[in-house]
Amino acid sequence: MALCDSSAFQLCMANAAMFLDEFHHPTTFQYEKSHEALTYYGQGARQVTRRLADPDECASEGLITCVLGFICHDLYVGTLDRWAYHIHGLKRMVQIRDGFKDLNENLQLFASWFDLVGSAIKDTAPRLQDYSYFQVPSRERVQKSALLAQMIEELGQGSDESGELVLALDEVATVCQFVNLYFRRAGFWRQENDLSSLQVLGPATYLLLSMSRFESTNPSCFLFVHEMMRVALLILLAGLKQAYELAAPEMDLFQSKLYALVTTGTLQEGNFYLLPRLQIWALVTASLFQVSEHQINTYAKEIHKRIPACGFHDGASVLKHSGNILWIERLADTTVLEGLAFNIDQAQSSLV
Repeated sequence: MALCDSSAFQLCMANAAMFLDEFHHPTTFQYEKSHEALTYYGQGARQVTRRLADPDECASEGLITCVLGFICHDLYVGTLDRWAYHIHGLKRMVQIRDGFKDLNENLQLFASWFDLVGSAIKDTAPRLQDYSYFQVPSRERVQKSALLAQMIEELGQGSDESGELVLALDEVATVCQFVNLYFRRAGFWRQENDLSSLQVLGPATYLLLSMSRFESTNPSCFLFVHEMMRVALLILLAGLKQAYELAAPEMDLFQSKLYALVTTGTLQEGNFYLLPRLQIWALVTASLFQVSEHQINTYAKEIHKRIPACGFHDGASVLKHSGNILWIERLADTTVLEGLAFNIDQAQSSLV
């Protein structure tokens, strides 16, 4: 980046100064007190401001590269207000260019990815609109399980509100299939200069962040489950990001949102067999990632409440059924699953 744009060089110096400061002061480092890093950052920002006033340069590829560098820097240090400001500026630059056309493919990919990363942290809709070039590598026809295909078909015959969830399940099924097919290949998770992880995660993340959220204090049964599934699917993708060794700071937010839905809302039974099964899948999926013992126990009790409506016998049958809906083998820790099954059975026996 530093070699392709003069202003980007200042930003790279800011990054270097920040990393060096972090290295020398690993326990006491504070970004807002990293004087050298902030000085270089300010110099780069002033250069960019001047260049944006030039109609011949305000949407140049070099300047877009530099703005992407600022956005990446903002995400790393967690200055999300600054990220939002720069993303808005990037959107204007792309509009001036009449879209992403003629822009380097990697710049297109990173622009959209940085938009998704910040949007996920804030759980807001992405700012940029053109995600048509995001493609899962070696994308093949999705072979859905018979259970998932049946559920999608029944959802498609339901209310108009179910369309978003059908699309999301389809897209996440593509991600699950790709990862399950190839994750055992050498270098799948840590291949240098391989951007396939962004291409795998991008389309599904964009869809889920673009979905409507329910705002009513007393949502319908379907809208409640719709939000549970949206959040649980984002938890699944955050877990996949972590497996790719990408930062996923949004995990805590989505775990908190799901827990709040469970504890402050009403997990309604619903009028047809899909809803309790989707609720169970959401709770099982959330239980796989960074949850406290208290949360696990809460989820186990809520799962148990759904068992009669679904005809399951015990925790093991619950997990088997959930695994037949959407599952990523690499993320299914055996110890966690055994603990969850035990807690479900304990909840069942305590009510006998």
